[in-house]
Amino acid sequence: MASVASALRTVITAANIANITTKVYRNVAPDSETYPFVTFDDDVYRLPMFFGDGVVKARVRNVSVDLWQLLDAEDTTLVESLL
Repeated sequence: MASVASALRTVITAANIANITTKVYRNVAPDSETYPFVTFDDDVYRLPMFFGDGVVKARVRNVSVDLWQLLDAEDTTLVESLL
């Protein structure tokens, strides 16, 4: 069974975003990686959603996706492509 993290990475790499392609990392990128790249944390927190009787109906999972790029070479189209 695939995890949320692998599914998220697959979706981002399949989008074939210019200059990003496969530079997508979970939590931390290697120190040698060049900008721009994407990091994500797939389990920031989880919250249960309850029925009125206290039974868990569902869980909400928060995911954080970060785009890293140099300020003097910022490309706003990367942000739009990532969304």
